[in-house]
Amino acid sequence: LGRWAARFAVLPVGALPEYWFERGFTWSVADEFSVRFDAGPPPALVWPVRDERSNTLGFVERRLPGATGPKYMYPLGFQKVLFPLDRFAGDEAILVEGPLDALWLHQHGHAGGLAMLGTGLTRPQAAWLRGRVRRATIALDADAAGAGAFRQLVAQLTGLSLRVAQLPAGKDPQELTPVELAQALANTKSIEGIILGDQ
Repeated sequence: LGRWAARFAVLPVGALPEYWFERGFTWSVADEFSVRFDAGPPPALVWPVRDERSNTLGFVERRLPGATGPKYMYPLGFQKVLFPLDRFAGDEAILVEGPLDALWLHQHGHAGGLAMLGTGLTRPQAAWLRGRVRRATIALDADAAGAGAFRQLVAQLTGLSLRVAQLPAGKDPQELTPVELAQALANTKSIEGIILGDQ
C-alpha cells in the first residue's frame, strides 16, 4: 500500500484526461472522490478506497481504453470493501459492480450507491450490508457476467429486502443517461417477482 500511496501523493490535482469528461463525469465528483490522473504508462485514473471513517484502505487504478491488461488494478493484498463507504448515506444500498458505476450514482444524487469492485460480494462485504442496511437494490451490469452473479448475490443477502433494477440489455449503470438511470431505479422489481432461473 505504501508504494501506491507514494505514487498517488505526487499525481497532479486538477489534471484529468478527456476520457473522464467523455464518460459524463464532472470536476466536482473528481474533487470529492480525489480522482487523479497518472499519465503512465499505462495511462490510468487513480483514486483512494476509504472506510467509513475516511481512512485509506487501498486504491483503484482504472486503466484508460487502449491499455493492455485488466481494466482495474488494486494494491497487492488489498481486501475488497464496498466503495465508497465514506460517502454512503441512508439505510438502502444500490449495489453495482464497478467503482465508476458507484461514482455515477453519487454524481446523480444516489448516496446509497456501493460498488462490490467485481461481480460478487466477499463475506465481509455481505456482513457489512446485513449489519448496516435494511434494503438493497441490485443493479448489476446487464450482461452475461451480471446475470451469472445474480443468484449467488441474492443468496448472500438473505434477510434483506431486495429489489432488482431493470437495466437496458448490454448496459452497465454508468452507461445510462441520468434519465435512464432514474427510470431503472424507479422501476425496480421485488425479488419475489423475479424468476431466478431467468437472471
